[in-house]
Amino acid sequence: MKKIAEALRIPHGGTVIEIGPGHGELTRTLLEACRAAQCRIIVIEKDERLAQELSIWAEQEEGAVIVREGDALKLLPEIAAGASGAPYVIAGNIPYYITGKLLRTVGDLSPKPARTIFMVQREVAERASAQAPRMNRLAANVQRWAEAAVIGSVPKTDFSPPPEVDSALLLLSTIPGEENRNDPAYERAARAIFAQPRKTIANNILHASSLPRAEIEKRLKAEGIDPESRPQNLTIADVRNISRGEFGIE
Repeated sequence: MKKIAEALRIPHGGTVIEIGPGHGELTRTLLEACRAAQCRIIVIEKDERLAQELSIWAEQEEGAVIVREGDALKLLPEIAAGASGAPYVIAGNIPYYITGKLLRTVGDLSPKPARTIFMVQREVAERASAQAPRMNRLAANVQRWAEAAVIGSVPKTDFSPPPEVDSALLLLSTIPGEENRNDPAYERAARAIFAQPRKTIANNILHASSLPRAEIEKRLKAEGIDPESRPQNLTIADVRNISRGEFGIE
C-alpha cells in the first residue's frame, strides 16, 4: 500500500481518486500521504454496503475523504472534469473484468491524471507495458498517452481467498502534452494495424483502407516500415506515423 502512495507522487493541493476501495485499506494509507500534501481523496465504490461503511468513516475525516457510490466507468469523466485544472492522480485495485474498459476510459479523460496506478492481472500489466517486438493493441493504445511500467508483483497467495492468477502494479505516467488530447486517427490506425496480429502490417491496413496494396506498401516503406513485418515489431512512433500518414484508414 505504501509503495502505491509513494509511486503516485501525490500532488500538493490536488486530488487522489481511488477506484474500488473496498474496506478502505489503501484509502487509509493514501490519507496519510494526503495530509502532508494538503489534498483530498475521492473514492468510488460500486457496492452499496461498502460505500455506506466508508461514508461513516469518512465523516470523521472532516471532508478529507469524499465517497461516491456508483460505477467508476460512468463517474470518472465527471470527476475528472471537476478537477478544474488542479492536478490529480488515480489508484485502484480493480475487478479484472473491467480492466480494458477502465484503461480506455482513463485514456479518454480530459484532463487526464498525472499518474495512474492499478493493480491488475499480471498478464494484462505486461501487455500494457510491452515494447517491440511484443507490441500489441492494448500497449499501443495505452502508450499513446502514457509511459507504462510494471512497478511491482502481487502473488495470488497474498489474497484470501486467492484468485486464479497473479497480479501486478501497473503505473501509467501521462506524457506531457497529452493531458487534454485525444487522437481518433491514431485509435483507428491502431485498431486496423493490430486487427489480426499474425498477419502482416500491410495486410491489416489493406482490410481497413481504400488504397490498393501497392500504394500501402509504398507509403509504409516511405515511413521506414517493412510492409511484410508483423504488428508486434512496431514502435509507438511507427503507429503514430501511420496514423498521420495518408493510408486511407477508415
